Amino acid sequence: MYIADDLKKIADYYSQYSEVISLLQAIKNKNWSLKFDQHNWTTIASGNAFEVGKAEVHINTRSAAQLRLNDCCKENPVCIASPADALLHELLHVHAMFNDSKTFIKHGGMNQVLYPYQHERHIIKQERQLNKNMSASDGIKRPYRHSHTGRIVKANCSTCIK
Repeated sequence: MYIADDLKKIADYYSQYSEVISLLQAIKNKNWSLKFDQHNWTTIASGNAFEVGKAEVHINTRSAAQLRLNDCCKENPVCIASPADALLHELLHVHAMFNDSKTFIKHGGMNQVLYPYQHERHIIKQERQLNKNMSASDGIKRPYRHSHTGRIVKANCSTCIK
């Protein structure tokens, strides 16, 4: 299957950015895992109202995320997150869950009934900054989103949007 090769390509991609390396080092010894999920990009925390016990990141290395749906966004890189960039979003969730768990819980991250909008806004803000820094480093345009809306679209590779 292509997943192992895709993860190697994603690792090579990430290795170009010191901020991504720092993010990965910060979650390196935490209790989290990746799970293939053909239809969803999500991170699920398990634990209780006081702490996160583990996190499971659901990914598909051949699914990009079209973040804006208007006509000017057809195959526009500022509207679509590659599978590697979508995974970064999920890894920011993992980081928040473990390295800033009090804020994650305060923002409703462990609430099983209500969606944690405040936590998601916090992650999107971090994602925008990370994408801005990565784009400044390599000149490649990346998504700059303000909301968590979008849809899954097919990607031919783990680091591209087509």
